[in-house]
Amino acid sequence: MPEPTKVAVFVGLSAAPRLLEQDYEHLLVEYNMGGLEPSPDPVFYANSLQEYLNKEEKFDIYGFLYGDQRLSSPSVISDMVSYFERHEEVSVTFSDLIMQYPEFSETRYLHSEEVENVPFFMRAACAEHLSFAANEGSFHDAMNSLVSAGYPLYHIAEPLILEVK
Repeated sequence: MPEPTKVAVFVGLSAAPRLLEQDYEHLLVEYNMGGLEPSPDPVFYANSLQEYLNKEEKFDIYGFLYGDQRLSSPSVISDMVSYFERHEEVSVTFSDLIMQYPEFSETRYLHSEEVENVPFFMRAACAEHLSFAANEGSFHDAMNSLVSAGYPLYHIAEPLILEVK
């Protein structure tokens, strides 16, 4: 029986960080909780990733979200794992967003040819090429570091992320 795919998601600083409950059993979520002297998100993402890469328990997929973003349904992580399992050529992926305002919601469809400043998921094999240190916490720059290392970005044309405005 194959080992289950393990997923770690890192969520940036927020006044009230939370993800919707996920139906995926092998998920670990790490939050930038702040405290008296909060770490800037780029430091948190880089340090957390390095910590997890050095753990005895290995993770297969890593996800990065800003603190004001949530997963849009309880099956997002299961869907993401299935996507990675069906497409071995995929190393880095991002999806469309649902922008939730107090009065209404809208879907933000992203262009698959452009690197956006949006949350993303990647295989563990890409981790050594990911750089948060060279940028100001921008996912755009972090994904560019992966593109520069030869990893193409794959766009999932479905809104899997909810961003609260």
